[in-house]
Amino acid sequence: MYQSNEDTFANVAAQQLAQLGAHPTYDKEQFALFVKNDLGIVTQRINLSTFYHQYCESTSIEERNSVFAHIVSMHQRSLEREMPTFDAARDRIYPHIKDMWAVEQLNLEMRLGKWGAFAEEAWIPCCAIAGSFALTLEHDKPDTRELVTSLNIDRWGVDFNQLVLESVERLALRTHFAFYATDLNESGSKLYQSSWNDGYDAARIMMASVFDFLKVMGQHIFVMPNSETFLITGSEDPLGLFVAASYAEGAQDEPKPLPPIPLMLDEERGFMEAIIPPNDPAHKVFAQLKLQYFDRIYAAQKELLRQFPEVQSDERYVSTFMALQDDHGNLSSESTITEGVPTWLPKTDRIAFVRIRNGEAELQAVGEWDTVAKICPDLLQPCEVTSYPPRFEVNNFPTNFQIARINQSY
Repeated sequence: MYQSNEDTFANVAAQQLAQLGAHPTYDKEQFALFVKNDLGIVTQRINLSTFYHQYCESTSIEERNSVFAHIVSMHQRSLEREMPTFDAARDRIYPHIKDMWAVEQLNLEMRLGKWGAFAEEAWIPCCAIAGSFALTLEHDKPDTRELVTSLNIDRWGVDFNQLVLESVERLALRTHFAFYATDLNESGSKLYQSSWNDGYDAARIMMASVFDFLKVMGQHIFVMPNSETFLITGSEDPLGLFVAASYAEGAQDEPKPLPPIPLMLDEERGFMEAIIPPNDPAHKVFAQLKLQYFDRIYAAQKELLRQFPEVQSDERYVSTFMALQDDHGNLSSESTITEGVPTWLPKTDRIAFVRIRNGEAELQAVGEWDTVAKICPDLLQPCEVTSYPPRFEVNNFPTNFQIARINQSY
């Protein structure tokens, strides 16, 4: 049996409901949660006695988590009945920039049933921006903001992409020019910082009219430390890039940071990761931040993937993303493929190939990712379980001839 305090249990349940945008109030005497709508009217009562008993009788973390999942599921079933109509929500839907991993994490958690049975078939629709950023939609209610999910889109019968276009136009109507310009030196170095502070600052990257006339040295470079901070400097402005990198670095220790990846706008390919020259002081800062970012999110992704049936039944191994730095300060990443072990492999700079002989791991080869993909064109297949950060399904091992070619090329 698991020992717990009733008040602690109720507070944890309330916190999980609050993460969904609910407004729960704990009544200690009745040992129940009362959920109110935006008008302050109680729309649901959740009696906790039975759930608490199940929680105390649980013998594992999984069983305890499932109790909270049932509470969340009960609330979500009530949300299905309360979901706003499209006409009621339409004028308050706005674009919002999120870390693509934050979106994928929610999608994986819903598939695992962590948000209740009601949400298992739901997902978060989004538009990818340069791979690592996600443009989502939010219903901006008077006292909370709720992500627009596939359940909303299906119920409303609307096209998501069209809704995105409408939301950007709607945001434009409430947008007035609002960038602080900081002159960093007398040579023209500048850093522009947004000042809207309404939670949609980063989303205005979708509105070229707010930045295309800003004077910078070289091309516009965009850095979004979080959703409320939108920075712009120039590709040929070392000081501006370094200061922007410092903002991105500081945001990584704060709640809900965005990927520390600078972007640029290409006329043909759209937004893409900005290439900072190796001799630029900001290059090493951004490279270090990017490596740390992928190291963190790959570790979090691995913990979720390990809960999938394919992994728990030992049918699939989730390979680790290894962040490395050599004696000269050069940064890189590496992952491992072991012969005879079907693997979900992270995208890394290099791949190590290992055979197990007499219980000992023997390194057979190490190759650059692109080289391995060229020599072994059928080895790396996109993983269908998760899309970000990218993983690849590996079901076989290179031949001895391919191993020799990989070694020759490294």
